[in-house]
Amino acid sequence: MLTHTFMTTFVAACAVSGAAYSGELKALHGKSVMLGTVTGSTYYTAEPGGYQMVTTLSSGDDQLPVRFVTTLVKGQRLTIAVPGAVGEPETTMTIERIGDQVFISDTGQKTAALEN
Repeated sequence: MLTHTFMTTFVAACAVSGAAYSGELKALHGKSVMLGTVTGSTYYTAEPGGYQMVTTLSSGDDQLPVRFVTTLVKGQRLTIAVPGAVGEPETTMTIERIGDQVFISDTGQKTAALEN
């Protein structure tokens, strides 16, 4: 239950910072994300081996969240996909590190820069 409380608080705090996929993000600042009916947040920290990306997603307040953690070096990317209903397309989010910037896109087009 502590995880649920933390997740709800963290997502609410990130939601105040702006809409999904918009604006610049500095290291350790969260950004709200929405993949269909799944919502959550993403942030990164600059580590010696690269940028550690952390994305936490949940399909509702009463659902256990899922956390994706990976370290991106220059030129790498991560794609997270949420399946759609039968016959509906999936919803995807790609996080890509280009140089010292990280971009998030939901359609393959870079729509927000995350900078260190």
